[in-house]
Amino acid sequence: MYLRRKLSVNALPASLLSPRVGYGVSSLVGLSLLLALPPQAPLYAADNGQDTPPTTATTDTAASPTAHPVLTADAVQEAFVRVADRLKPSVVTIIAEHKPKPRSTDSTTKPDSKSDKNSGSKKPGGKPDDRAQKPDTPADPNDPGDNGDDEGDSPFGFPPLGPRDPHERLTSLGTGMVVRSDGYILTNYHVVKGANFVRVLFNADSENPDRPAARVVGYDEESDLAILKVERTNLQAIEFADSDKVRIGEWAIAIGAPFDQAQTVTVGVVSAKGRHLEGKSAMSLQDYIQTDASINPGNSGGPLINLEGKVMGINTAILSPSRFNVGIGFSVPSNTIRTYLPTLLSGKSIARGFLGIQYVRIDENVAREFGVPGGMQIGALAQGANGSFIGPAKEAGLQEGDIITAVNGKAIESSEDFRRVVSSTAPGTKINLSVVRPATDPPAKMDVSITLGDLASQNPKPAKISTTPENINASRLGLEIENAEKLTPVEREWIGLDAGTHGAVITDVVPGSPADEAQVTRGSRIVRVRVSGEAWQTVANKAAFARIEKGLQPGAHVLMQLRQDKGVSVYKVIVVPTTSTAGTA
Repeated sequence: MYLRRKLSVNALPASLLSPRVGYGVSSLVGLSLLLALPPQAPLYAADNGQDTPPTTATTDTAASPTAHPVLTADAVQEAFVRVADRLKPSVVTIIAEHKPKPRSTDSTTKPDSKSDKNSGSKKPGGKPDDRAQKPDTPADPNDPGDNGDDEGDSPFGFPPLGPRDPHERLTSLGTGMVVRSDGYILTNYHVVKGANFVRVLFNADSENPDRPAARVVGYDEESDLAILKVERTNLQAIEFADSDKVRIGEWAIAIGAPFDQAQTVTVGVVSAKGRHLEGKSAMSLQDYIQTDASINPGNSGGPLINLEGKVMGINTAILSPSRFNVGIGFSVPSNTIRTYLPTLLSGKSIARGFLGIQYVRIDENVAREFGVPGGMQIGALAQGANGSFIGPAKEAGLQEGDIITAVNGKAIESSEDFRRVVSSTAPGTKINLSVVRPATDPPAKMDVSITLGDLASQNPKPAKISTTPENINASRLGLEIENAEKLTPVEREWIGLDAGTHGAVITDVVPGSPADEAQVTRGSRIVRVRVSGEAWQTVANKAAFARIEKGLQPGAHVLMQLRQDKGVSVYKVIVVPTTSTAGTA
């Protein structure tokens, strides 16, 4: 059939074929047909009048009086390549370290109902746990049902017995993007939640990535956004798209570090807009862009990008029964980010209005019975700890069963619209609600003025994120050192030390310290040290290193020869800090 050979395509604009990054897609169907053509098949632009086959197949020539450039696979490929190259310097890898909980030494520990991870997690009532998940939340080391730590590998779900290595650290991996050239990074709050130390990796797929420590400037749990600050300048910041103009079916490109594979680029489309995810007790206030671009653990905090190289959203969650990508991912829209960004950069909390009700949208039949066009019916009023009703709605006299039909004179179009209007209005603001009370006969109509409360006052405040770990036993370089002879067999096993090793051994490295910046690793034996080009000094034991360190001057360069696992010799240079505080981010 000639349909396979003649193709009239509402193609990409001519700018796609130019060297500049300025792209758009107007016909995904046309692209699919094009890519399906055999390599030898010639292509025909609409109305080109060349080698026209018989008109037995229907074309869109009549509907497209203006000739368009023919879309080629090379042009689309070039678009993806240009976007990936342009965004690479702006996308970073985030590493957050967490202190593990002590292991239980009780040999009678029993697995709970979710211990058999092969059977699938269950919600109460036996419903499969197929829900929205934030895949980069660090695994609970004492939860045998978690897949993020080695304790979940037991075929019976029992956590290992015995004490935990006191220096062991759990890490969660995520992605971030530069939002200001002077060192401000945007990521997801859940990536750094509860972290004791945060590090940012620039060019993480290179052999020697830049890896500065970061401090958390501001964060918001509801929108799952966090801002980090690193001491870097002249960074390349991303550019935001207008997410209100994003269309379903648009190309969507995700960049991140899934499973520690930095700078991974995946491609899909915008699958839907205005999605809301199920929270612990209710639907989230935040709406999301849905995409089928592959998002996996490590992608959280990374950008979802259009073909113009602009960020449409920040990849945040997936819907999956397995915690891994099945083609349903969610991103916080860019316009939400732009709204909250100034507040987060200033370190302040996001203020959201609070009405104090639970509500459901009434269907057409119920609306008809009550003689209203539609609206939100109050299912319950907010309750305090003692069970009494609380909140602005209660104070304004609203009751269970009341139907809210409009806010400030504007009809409520959807539950999402109502949720957005209330939550985006600042606490202390007066709003006017149009209310119908079906409890009276006939139903009474009234206008109610309400002063919104503060949603933050109703929720427990997230724990403060500390990015300045302390280790009182560490040296000013950030090293904790012990003589190998004093280590127990268990301690040797913890740090991977051979049984016959003697001398000064590094048992811990403080995150963010000068030694950590030099990528010194625990378990290494210090062989010798040279300070600022002077003579080499042999380090026979812990005391010998302490004497050398005591005489170090600020700014000195300490060249260390270390003996690592299996006797491998390496050299590291540590720069002595100008302050005595190790680990300050």
